[in-house]
Amino acid sequence: MSGAISFADCDLKDAKIVFFGVPYDSTTCFRPGTRFGPDSIRDASYNLENYDLFLKKTTGGIADMGNVTPTTNYEEIREEIGSFFAVMGKRFPVVAGGEHSITPLIVEQVKKIHKNMHVLILDAHLDFREKYMGSSHSHACSTRRTSEIVGIENVTVIGVRSASEAECEEANLEYFTSFKVKSKLKEVCERIKEINDDIYLSIDMDCFDPSFAPGVGNPEFYGLSPFEVRTIIESIGNMVGFDVVETNPLFDKGNTSCLAAKLIQEIVLRV
Repeated sequence: MSGAISFADCDLKDAKIVFFGVPYDSTTCFRPGTRFGPDSIRDASYNLENYDLFLKKTTGGIADMGNVTPTTNYEEIREEIGSFFAVMGKRFPVVAGGEHSITPLIVEQVKKIHKNMHVLILDAHLDFREKYMGSSHSHACSTRRTSEIVGIENVTVIGVRSASEAECEEANLEYFTSFKVKSKLKEVCERIKEINDDIYLSIDMDCFDPSFAPGVGNPEFYGLSPFEVRTIIESIGNMVGFDVVETNPLFDKGNTSCLAAKLIQEIVLRV
């Protein structure tokens, strides 16, 4: 690990919020390298002031537990994530990936604490395949696996602009395309405000248009802007944890890592 995230200011025993990384990208189907995401986000965080000019708050109460042990085995990653949650207890989790296949594993753990939970996913892809390239734990199956944990009625995906025909036919879940967000942003935000359950947020960095976040595993054009994503985040009520996944520093000059670090900082200031 290259060091703690810049706004991690305390030990675990004193922390309310815990950050850790999951450097896993073993089901990558296009551009490998998201395993380097957690440390690239940490590096980028040193560009940020701890004080947020707009929220008028300073980050605090955050511990960085480091990264889970790197492995290419999905079941080993599940065990590693479970062991981290066993240590951190009921503290607010902030997880950096790694590919999107890690999200169901985190949701499994958070669901043990928050029984009535809705998962809000920002993603360019529907990721509702049963299997992809022979694996049911592919990043392309992450939404489907998550829906099996919390119930399909408790999953909402925002920013979608890519899916297979079979996914569109099978995905009986709530989702909003990026075109819907751009034309009806207020309506989408009002829908989020209607969710009364605890909300777990998963941000796949490819939800952004590649002009803002080129360093991802599977870029898709016609994406969201940082201001649109910020507005969506502002609409979330009782957030109980979040992840930021699919940052791939091998395919840009730090843009995506900087945006991911800024997102993490802004969200923890709202907790």
